Amino acid sequence: MYILEITNHYPNKKYPLNGIFARDQAIALANEGCEIIVAALDLRSIRRPRPFGFSKKKVDGVTVYTLSLYMGNVPSFIFNSFSRFAFKLLYNKIVEENGKPKLIHAHFLEMAQACIDVIKKENIPFFITEHTSTLNNEEISKNHFNLMNETYPLAKQIIAVSESLQKSIKKHTGIDSSVVYNIVDISTFKYQEHKIKDDSFHFVSCGALDKRKDFETLLKAFAQHLKKYPQDKLTIFGDGKEKNNLKRLSDQLNINDRVTFALRASREEIAKTYKDAQIFILLSKLETFGVVYIEAMSTGLPVIATRCGGPENFVTDETGFIIEPENIEQAISAMEYIRLNYDKYDQKEISKYTNNLFSPKTIAQQIIKIFNSNIE
Repeated sequence: MYILEITNHYPNKKYPLNGIFARDQAIALANEGCEIIVAALDLRSIRRPRPFGFSKKKVDGVTVYTLSLYMGNVPSFIFNSFSRFAFKLLYNKIVEENGKPKLIHAHFLEMAQACIDVIKKENIPFFITEHTSTLNNEEISKNHFNLMNETYPLAKQIIAVSESLQKSIKKHTGIDSSVVYNIVDISTFKYQEHKIKDDSFHFVSCGALDKRKDFETLLKAFAQHLKKYPQDKLTIFGDGKEKNNLKRLSDQLNINDRVTFALRASREEIAKTYKDAQIFILLSKLETFGVVYIEAMSTGLPVIATRCGGPENFVTDETGFIIEPENIEQAISAMEYIRLNYDKYDQKEISKYTNNLFSPKTIAQQIIKIFNSNIE
């Protein structure tokens, strides 16, 4: 089965985590015998340095075509129109060299809408995997509302990455979708024993340093936690607009000596740090899924998560703790509870549970089944 996957990025050395969900899925499908070509339409601003124009490479057993054009923050109607034009260019180049795909599979709403003109003209079976977190909001932007109602009806099937996103899609459009979770990279985030050293617990967190991930609440809760457990420490992986504000807050809370901002790192570097950690914690306000939780769980770490749209679907009493968003007191209690009851969490079972649900083979087979059942 020749599948054309559409995404906005594909990981590289400079941006190792951009487009990581699409890459994982492409590799998993390729390993199940599908012929995969990835079309990456990169329309970020010129402030994100990268080669301009077309490029082609084969990586991870997958052929990746990229069209990189400088757009950035422009009015939505300009972005939408230009992205459709740009995708036509990329699609024509791919078809010229590889022939017409059996189906097109787009990740994220904005990339799905970029396919509209091609889908209408070529009449190719079209599928969308939706990850867009803002669609979980009670109110969504007019642009997103219009795009959903213009794009989704063209698809044979919408795939949501969580039950909460499935409900939001139904609410905003009336369209039913299937749920297929994101993949965990079990080759990198594999089970490893997390030993406690000198009664010191190492907490780890990972996510974009923005308001949605709410590292402010985490830092405030951890500052209170340190008053009782001053030997503990916290490592935060991620980068973003709130980086400087969060570093200032850490300084104001006088916890700089116990908190490390690791910023951007590869999956391999993150997994290496997880080996020396005991607890993963991320207190997001909003998630569509939360792949960083399952990456941590795959190594055997118990997790502290929030009821924010994704983690409550897979974090159980046996694998961690669910609290309400923006609740410092609950965060403090959860950190202490897991710390005091650490022996109750079976690390091997946490890893096994995660791998059974989110392994590449499991997810790829679910996706292929959806494709086959919707193609004549």
